[in-house]
Amino acid sequence: MSAPATAEPGDLLRQAREEEAAAARAVEPPPYPGDAGQRSALALVQDNGRDPVQETLEACGFDLYLSGEQPDILRRMLHDLATAARQLDPLDRALLRAEATERLAHLRNAEALVAAAFGDGTDVETPANALHLLDDVEIEQVPEPAWAIEGLFPTDALVVPYGASEAAKTFLELDWALCIASGLPWRGRPVGRGPVAYVASEGWAGIKRRVLAWKRAHGMSGRVGVQFLAGGFNLLDAREAERLLTAVRTKIGRDPVLIVVDTLNQSMPGGDENHPKDMGLAVASLQLLRRSTGASVHAVHHCPREGERERGHLSLRNAADTMMLLAVADDGATRVLTCTKMRNGPYFEPIRFSLAPDGDSLVLADPPVEHAGPDRAPTPSEERALTVLRDIATNDGVSYSRWEQAAELKPRTFALAVKGLLEAGRISKGSRRNGRYTPTPDGERVPF
Repeated sequence: MSAPATAEPGDLLRQAREEEAAAARAVEPPPYPGDAGQRSALALVQDNGRDPVQETLEACGFDLYLSGEQPDILRRMLHDLATAARQLDPLDRALLRAEATERLAHLRNAEALVAAAFGDGTDVETPANALHLLDDVEIEQVPEPAWAIEGLFPTDALVVPYGASEAAKTFLELDWALCIASGLPWRGRPVGRGPVAYVASEGWAGIKRRVLAWKRAHGMSGRVGVQFLAGGFNLLDAREAERLLTAVRTKIGRDPVLIVVDTLNQSMPGGDENHPKDMGLAVASLQLLRRSTGASVHAVHHCPREGERERGHLSLRNAADTMMLLAVADDGATRVLTCTKMRNGPYFEPIRFSLAPDGDSLVLADPPVEHAGPDRAPTPSEERALTVLRDIATNDGVSYSRWEQAAELKPRTFALAVKGLLEAGRISKGSRRNGRYTPTPDGERVPF
């Protein structure tokens, strides 16, 4: 029998190295899948009946890459984990972050690594607020906003109807809201039907009567589709906007097509509507509501009684897509809705309407019929101007400027009053260019 072969020292060294390499390969993780792992995670964390936290960890290969010896791979894995977490609800995202931190507890910088991946806040960025870029071809495919009420205001827009106190802003907004929810045309204009959320921060006590009056006037009963919130809403806190959306979605299972905040001032408690920071916070919450739902978001606002511009900081007007002034006409009964801004469309012609009694409330109605001639009742501004003229006119009459000063009416209001009095034959004007004004016999007989 031949003697066994003796291994050469070089062979032993090679064998030892091969065994060492084989042992290393046995514990070395496979190459990190990167985007493939992320795509797998995004696919698996959909609703498949399994624990979404554990599913996400497995999909990103978390247990394969725990070693602190490969910090670059570990950071990439955590980044993909945070990206996949965007598909989870806030609670599962928080649980996932806590689980990742616990599994990395053997590393001294575990919390810093997780925070760097998930962000230093309490939540991760979600698809709703992530930045999405469109190139110049993709933007051509973006659909045009639909009309909430044709020719009046669109969806996916910030709309600011404003007017003085008692201009009937809430009556108008309720009419819009109930028409959109029910699908009824608004004064002959088609509407985009859908649910409505109405934040009644002002005038809650009268909302019930106004809704019942509207239903009676339109022959409707039962549920129309407007969800009301009785105040307690703060636009200065963005979390309030999220709470409102959660409440609406929980109640009706979808997003509203119209969201009304009535009024802006009463929905920013403690804030200063003239301060850029407070108005900026309020506008940011309104825009969050718009972006999250694609709804037409209305911020009902005030203006001074004798003014035609809204109150507060100009950042509201700058941000608004559509603005409308609701004013009381000189006759004291007619309301006039005038477009004062339309970012992406033509201004509509002024719309006139009145309020008619219905039970213990009022509803929108056609404007009163205007009559010309001496039988027409004078408007309040005409009464004021004619009363003053009777008091100050001499046999030679009175000049326009002297009469205007004594009447104490706004220039435009006074001019319309004089025009109306002339057309009704209640005053006369001298033949000269700067003729003087005197009451006619008809004007003297008008009782006040």
